[in-house]
Amino acid sequence: MADGRRSTASLCVLPDNRVYIARLVILAPFLLVGMVLFFFRLLAGGRDGEGAGGGGALVATVLGLGLPLLYVGGLIVLRLVNARILLDGDRMTVRNAWRWPVFVVPVDDVTGMHSVDVKVGTDQLRPGRIVVTSRSARPFVVDARLWRAEEFHRLVRRLRLPLAERRGVWWERLREEFPGVRMPWSQVHPGVVLAAGTIGTLVYIFVMVNLAFRI
Repeated sequence: MADGRRSTASLCVLPDNRVYIARLVILAPFLLVGMVLFFFRLLAGGRDGEGAGGGGALVATVLGLGLPLLYVGGLIVLRLVNARILLDGDRMTVRNAWRWPVFVVPVDDVTGMHSVDVKVGTDQLRPGRIVVTSRSARPFVVDARLWRAEEFHRLVRRLRLPLAERRGVWWERLREEFPGVRMPWSQVHPGVVLAAGTIGTLVYIFVMVNLAFRI
């Protein structure tokens, strides 16, 4: 374009949920085995007590494993329906699974796109992130794996910005290079998330077991 401005033609990048679906497929056999073992363990009971009734054991098993799967599946569907990266007129907008605009910036203010694999621990890597920088907003991190590749590359070309060569960088270093950059808290504190998840799982199992013996 003669005036040097970027294209204002509309463009929509749709979400790609294959990363989440692949994880569910891998976990499915283990969840199925866990469901069967949990059911028969409730029926058998402990050394000092009788097992739960068949109805109670079945309800607790279905709720115990079905509700988390329903929750995850619901989030995947919400993301498929609502999440978008939009170029509309002179504005770039990123919407999350709840249709909330988490990043809005004038297209001409975008100054760079930096491809990084973020290291958050000695054995924890967050690959395929793109740090979007601009003159009018704090740096924003996009997980490129969660968007359709062809449409995302079209977005990069439309912005007429070179995509910086992919490199690995520690989270602390990334914050120094891009002041104000953010990532989901759960992604940069894996140890705390693991501990909280373990405690939450044990509490959840305890509640489901007690439910089985009350039905």
